[in-house]
Amino acid sequence: MENLVKFLREGWRGFKAVSILPGRFVWERNLEMHLNGRFVMYLKVFFGYDHYRPWVEAFEIEPWFYGSDLEEELYAFFFQNMPGLSKLFVEYTGDGETERALRLGVPAELSRLGYTLLKAGFRNLRNWYYPEGLKEGGPKLQGEKVPEGYRPRDPSGEIEGFLRRAPLEYPEVKRAVERAEEVLKLLR
Repeated sequence: MENLVKFLREGWRGFKAVSILPGRFVWERNLEMHLNGRFVMYLKVFFGYDHYRPWVEAFEIEPWFYGSDLEEELYAFFFQNMPGLSKLFVEYTGDGETERALRLGVPAELSRLGYTLLKAGFRNLRNWYYPEGLKEGGPKLQGEKVPEGYRPRDPSGEIEGFLRRAPLEYPEVKRAVERAEEVLKLLR
């Protein structure tokens, strides 16, 4: 995780950590991320400690970034530079399509953001729409980097069940159903 912070400090594909501050613990850093000089998001990077696995949380993401050309590339960059069994949390408060789809019961993998995380390599997606406590922030999707030799959770049955009863009168659900075949291929 130190390498991830180092790469972002130096800059990657227009992304740059313009500020890196200590977190709540010595194993945590807070980054203010810009893309080509424009604020894009904050990151909280936890290096891991003892049995607590490393993670990255992206939050207060500018709405223009969702669905942009570099969104998936950034998540793939995280995936490549994170150790196995680490997690990525991406807040989706400004991502209207993902937020509406998840509220309508679309499985996380079929949502716009979930599909983006799957294409970047993350598995075992989880929707944190009921944050607990006071410091977790807004609703977010969690993806995990599953290393070789580990079996990720298989949500195919849940996805197929949803497809049989999907309320197609909603555009977010229609788009989720349209990407279902590709999502099921990614999960195999």
